[in-house]
Amino acid sequence: MAAPYDPSLQDSSAPGTSPRKPVVGGPVVVGYPTTDASPTTDASTSDAPPLRRPDGASGVVLTDPQREPLVAPAFAARVKTDWEAYRAARRGAGVDRRLEDCWLRRQGRYTESELAAIQRVGARPVYAQITPAKCLLATSLLAGLYLGPERPWRIEPTPEPDLPEARPGAEVTQALGRALANEIRARVMAGQMAVAPGAASGAAPPPPGLDEIMDRARQLAQIADRSLQQKAWKEARRMMAAVDDVLVEGRFYEAFTEFLHDFTTYPYAVLRGPVIRSVVVPDWGPNGEPITTRVQKLTWERVDPALVWWTPGSSTVHDAVFIERMPFLATDLEAFVGVPGFDDTNLRVVIERYGASGYELDPTAPHGSAGPGRAPYTADRRGPVGFIDVLAWSGRLSGAELARYGDIVFAEPIDPGVTYFVQAWVVNDLLIYLDITSDPLATPVYTVASWDWQPGSLVGRGLPEMLSDVQDAANAVLRALVSNVAVASGPQVVVDVDRLAGQDPTPRLSPWKIWQVTTDPVVGNQPPVTFFQPPLNAGELLTIYRQLMDMADEVSGLPRYMGGSGKIGTLGRTASGIAMMMERAGQVLRTLAINIDVNVLRPAIERVFTWVRQKRSDLTGDARVVVLGATRLGKDDEKEQKILQLLMVTSNPVDLQLMGLEGRLGLLQSLARSVGMPEELLVPTIEQLARAQVMADAGAIGPSGSPPALGGGGPAAPPGPEPATTGDVS
Repeated sequence: MAAPYDPSLQDSSAPGTSPRKPVVGGPVVVGYPTTDASPTTDASTSDAPPLRRPDGASGVVLTDPQREPLVAPAFAARVKTDWEAYRAARRGAGVDRRLEDCWLRRQGRYTESELAAIQRVGARPVYAQITPAKCLLATSLLAGLYLGPERPWRIEPTPEPDLPEARPGAEVTQALGRALANEIRARVMAGQMAVAPGAASGAAPPPPGLDEIMDRARQLAQIADRSLQQKAWKEARRMMAAVDDVLVEGRFYEAFTEFLHDFTTYPYAVLRGPVIRSVVVPDWGPNGEPITTRVQKLTWERVDPALVWWTPGSSTVHDAVFIERMPFLATDLEAFVGVPGFDDTNLRVVIERYGASGYELDPTAPHGSAGPGRAPYTADRRGPVGFIDVLAWSGRLSGAELARYGDIVFAEPIDPGVTYFVQAWVVNDLLIYLDITSDPLATPVYTVASWDWQPGSLVGRGLPEMLSDVQDAANAVLRALVSNVAVASGPQVVVDVDRLAGQDPTPRLSPWKIWQVTTDPVVGNQPPVTFFQPPLNAGELLTIYRQLMDMADEVSGLPRYMGGSGKIGTLGRTASGIAMMMERAGQVLRTLAINIDVNVLRPAIERVFTWVRQKRSDLTGDARVVVLGATRLGKDDEKEQKILQLLMVTSNPVDLQLMGLEGRLGLLQSLARSVGMPEELLVPTIEQLARAQVMADAGAIGPSGSPPALGGGGPAAPPGPEPATTGDVS
């Protein structure tokens, strides 16, 4: 668990030093709890004089270890009231029951009531694993789409990037003017020399006309534009490397993998991030000795769908108030001491008060989507080390509503007409984290997506719910099949117990068994033991079961052949037929990918992109985030084939002269990336190629024969995305 992310944290300091500066918009206001418990008492009218912070602002020094723990009962009561209301609304809507049912179906298990009913009729509780297989197939397909060798996103320049070099008066603009002036001056001087006394006979070149000057200016402008496009792509590549470095270090892709599991299981899946986490990393001391240091990083985490609630009726994450129940160990809370926004004194009080016994909000409430006693942290919450329940509240409040909480004073005045974005963590009546900002760009750290999205609701339909009817019918058929096969596996025996001579009235059959019977004059020679064979209906039941499997393919939109099993018919006997079938089957997967791209991937990447641009002043250029999940579906193999064909077609001197070495290099790098091979080890970089070319042909224009771009060097390569790396960018 971690502190909520605030874009203004790049210039933040610990609470009690100075308020954080906003990124965009109005002032960022950091709230400070006071000892006044009255929800209507203003801090200025309190009998006790307010404590003073070092910067002179009114409020409490949160990091002062000598002060008493401060409580905020009014705001804490608001958080608990909202949590209870949201929890009751979700329970009343049946969402809690649906979460539990989806989890059981993903595990291939019956509910307790279903299991009792099956046992009453004496059937075997076998479970047809249709839903687990479909969920696993969906998770695998989505993981292959988003977690392959290439990133499912990229940063590219806008169609007309606004670079500093392209602005009026910039270096490139001045260089264009100088180049054009030099060419005109050279033409004029050449004409003057041709008519000078003693010059060789011949027609003097006429001075350049206006049309010729304009044509040459356009040519030079195109060369400059090409150079600027290359620079824009290079800057976009550096931005992408910086963003990907934050994502890798923050374990975004690991959290996204867990999110995909929830996405294919529950009516909704939730991803939290970026959030601030204090982590311990290995380092080296001044004398080279190994040490450990604690640093703060942006991280992402999967949220248990059963442990997060929001405003009933919310249609998007932007109009919802989120409340998450986060179970912490005392050692987990220790990691937040010193993190901006946290109250160190209250943290220590919580650890001391509840570290051994724990603090549970409601022992009767479910602790997670796995149900009571199933999640790892619910086996025993009371000892020897208990879990501490923290309620995290995240949403928007008006300034007038904030002013009603007298147990909080603020570092800056609250404007009643402004809406503030508030994030708070509460343990009982102790406020351990509070951040209030009027930044209009502040957004919730939660992203929500569902398998079958329902307009106007954050709760959709999960894949197990869509397969529920087919799954229940298949379970019934499979139970009947097992029972029928068991009954028909051997003969049924009819015994006339009155004719058994002193034997067990229910004898067991065995080879060479001797039957001692008495004579009954009524039945005559009728045998006392008869046998009959129950009918075997396995063929009919298996036919029905296979039809249900086909129905599951239709309902889920995930045919079995997408996972490498199942019959594909005559159409799948050729490569083109298989490609056509996969293209049709990929329509549902493409819709799911669009849902994930829009609701999860793009918001997450854009938050980091904004944060990196604010942190890194050396990254310039006009760029944007482009998500590729839906567009990459089914295109990887096709892309590799097209790159190979292009490499073969252009393997001739004429095309090589047109493309240049840089163009050939781009094709090789694209092919290496598409097959997941390290391009840095296979092909040189553009800079290495340029240095080698300069050493091989010093002063030459370039192998392609085209005029160089402004600034010298080799020929201008066609603009396009350059390979992205995941390492640090200096």
